[in-house]
Amino acid sequence: MRASPWAQLRLSATASIEALAAASVHVVESYARSRIELARAEFRQGRVNEGLNTLESLMRSLRSEFDTGEPNQGIDLVLAIAYSVLAQGVEQAGDNETAGGYYRESASRFHQLDEDLLSPRDQSDYGMALAAADEEEAGYARLLGSRQTGGATPEASRRMATILLKGGDAGAAEELLRETSRGSGDGVRGGGGHHRRHGRHGDRRGGRLGLGPGGAHGERGRGRDREERGEAHTRADP
Repeated sequence: MRASPWAQLRLSATASIEALAAASVHVVESYARSRIELARAEFRQGRVNEGLNTLESLMRSLRSEFDTGEPNQGIDLVLAIAYSVLAQGVEQAGDNETAGGYYRESASRFHQLDEDLLSPRDQSDYGMALAAADEEEAGYARLLGSRQTGGATPEASRRMATILLKGGDAGAAEELLRETSRGSGDGVRGGGGHHRRHGRHGDRRGGRLGLGPGGAHGERGRGRDREERGEAHTRADP
């Protein structure tokens, strides 16, 4: 008896291109989201290389089979999310320049999507991308909206606090970080006094980047500290 597409996808931690192609878009999207959340968890645990590997494998497969230029909102959405989370991991590894490119790619992809497709958690990753891609006001507005509807992540809350601090509102930034510490910041509702900044949807910008054969990070770092943090580097587009 032939295994279902879902079972095929679960046979490997790095889904094969063939399995992705055989599955329906809905199944692929569900699987992709689960891999993205795995990578997010790996970053939070300090296992940056593992998180980057998880995302790279997934994204190469998705791009190979589905990123053909034809409209496919479900796949385009998970790729937009993946680029934002990838940028967060690369940023955590210390390569802000490469992270900035991935954030811009994420924002560019999000800009092209139907707003109705985005969940509160998606809005959080969209806001992260915008805030790092020279659209800070629009990014903050999305981060705040996501927080108020239960889609916040600890990373998003810290980004909001950074923006508040830059704007001179240290008290609101500290309050937000305290709330994040108490509730982990993942899915926290509320907002209190944190909606003092606002912005409109910015201009569509950002070009396409590719995942080169070397991946989004370099060789395993020397020493325990580098192994734990991962090591990112800038690559030319393929």
